Amino acid sequence: MKIYKTSNWRDIVEIEAIRVDENNVWLPKLKWMRDDIVERKLPRKGYGGTQYWDTIEEAKHYLTDKLNAEILRYEKQISKAKAIIEALK
Repeated sequence: MKIYKTSNWRDIVEIEAIRVDENNVWLPKLKWMRDDIVERKLPRKGYGGTQYWDTIEEAKHYLTDKLNAEILRYEKQISKAKAIIEALK
């Protein structure tokens, strides 16, 4: 079994927003597609040829890291926005 190693984690995961608290803070939650759906994803040609993962678990590990980095990026943007709002008060 081979799974295409995509640079876009949205190709293999679906993002489902979950409410964290009463202040309407929402965070993305990973929702994995069924393994058989992932396996049917067709490889695409990329720079240097097509890359593959050997297992679903390897793919999930890699994609979890990418998603965590994306969440951190949004959290930093939110922190900056809050600091600006506080400075304007």
